[in-house]
Amino acid sequence: MIMKHIVFLLLLVELFSCKSESTELLTLPQSIELTPIEYTEDPVIKNPWGMKLVGCKLLLFNVNGGDGVINVMDTESGKIVKKWGEYGNGPGEFSASLYWGSYDGKHTFFLFDPNMSLLREYSWSMNKDEINFSLIREVPYVSKDGVQIQFGRRLDSGSFAAYANYGIGKPILILNRELKVLSNFGDFPDDMHKSTIMFSFEGRLEAYKNKFVYAMTNLGYLACYEQLPDGSIKQKWADYIQKPVYNANELDRKILKLGFFSVTMNDKYIFATYSGVLDSQEQRQNSGICPENILMFDYQGHLLKNFHTKGKRLGQITLSEDGNTLYAATVYPQISVVRYDIGPYVK
Repeated sequence: MIMKHIVFLLLLVELFSCKSESTELLTLPQSIELTPIEYTEDPVIKNPWGMKLVGCKLLLFNVNGGDGVINVMDTESGKIVKKWGEYGNGPGEFSASLYWGSYDGKHTFFLFDPNMSLLREYSWSMNKDEINFSLIREVPYVSKDGVQIQFGRRLDSGSFAAYANYGIGKPILILNRELKVLSNFGDFPDDMHKSTIMFSFEGRLEAYKNKFVYAMTNLGYLACYEQLPDGSIKQKWADYIQKPVYNANELDRKILKLGFFSVTMNDKYIFATYSGVLDSQEQRQNSGICPENILMFDYQGHLLKNFHTKGKRLGQITLSEDGNTLYAATVYPQISVVRYDIGPYVK
């Protein structure tokens, strides 16, 4: 009997120890200054909402309007060498376009139009030094319950992880190849603040094989998941930089610092741009809400590095294939593309 009580107490200690560790706030380590490698000629581009590296070509995905759906930049010269795709109401055109990841094994990538509720899959091919795109298929997203989705990423299993901004009480969906919902989960909002209006819980996603990260924009919260062979989802860890505070059933954005604006990952590390400032109209006028910090995590959720970008405020980021170079789209002091040598920090 005594032994049973001892085992029970040990289990309780372990339970509460794990719980306290999972809710511990991260402390940002001292920042490391990164010096940008700039191109001699700034490309004339809009602020891209997605980036994909294909060989020496960097695909810059626009969201809507303007100068093409994809701008192709040569990473050696920094010049825009191709503009592809149009916005409009015609066949094959977009009203908006969000990059939903790629399947590199078959040289394909995915663009989702949230206004049309349509996913398009394209292949890419190289002809000498020129990259070309071809439509493979279109998949409509149909929700009987009015659930709206925005950002997403393809997993190696063929499923998609996506952020839902309306019509459901958990912000992350897993969809199959035909965009049918398989599961729904996520820690926001909590049991005390139930809501099906999820706009303030917006999050960016990135995937590597069947692991993926959900990084919230309006709060310093980042979670890592994995889709297991049986299709189920396991949360590997979740980190807070700031705890959520609610106003009714929404995040109180007046007192919460902004979180992560972009995330990229490879087989070893996760990189996420972090804002850490309060949202305001004044800050938005000079892009003051945009991140100047890039946080580096390992796959156990440890915050390893805090890089500072010396006054350059960032939009999207992506990694080179060898993981030694970080490409970033800057939004201030001007819209451009720069590179950062992170090789010394990833050995």
